[in-house]
Amino acid sequence: MPQPSKNPIRETVKIVQTDRAEQIEGAREGQPSLFTCPDCGGVLWQVDEPDMVQFRCHVGHIIAGEHLFMEQQNAAEDALWTAIRILEDQSVLGRQLSRFAAKENDSEAARRYEAQAQAAGRKHRTLLQIAETGDEEIIEPTVPD
Repeated sequence: MPQPSKNPIRETVKIVQTDRAEQIEGAREGQPSLFTCPDCGGVLWQVDEPDMVQFRCHVGHIIAGEHLFMEQQNAAEDALWTAIRILEDQSVLGRQLSRFAAKENDSEAARRYEAQAQAAGRKHRTLLQIAETGDEEIIEPTVPD
């Protein structure tokens, strides 16, 4: 008689229930990692797999190390472009507020907004240069092995 096929959802539920019970008892296998699940934001545990680097979160998402690495690259790229856009917006808005304050004869506010706009503009240009040139020109801090 053929064996019934495994139901991946049912299997995931069993794994999650086992993980929770083991966590409560202080007997969970694997090691907590520094990383979070790209799907739900939960803490990832590195699971013991002999042939690959693999992680699992507390709701059952299973992520191969290579996939997590790609997700982190995408998130960093998205964050970089978000920061570039926000800094450009701050530069423009700061200048607009500076002009408005000057028209209202509030020279202190005008100087403050202009200084903040210039600082945002410098940061914007720096991040834009990093985004456009890629990693090759960035001096990275040394990370111990």
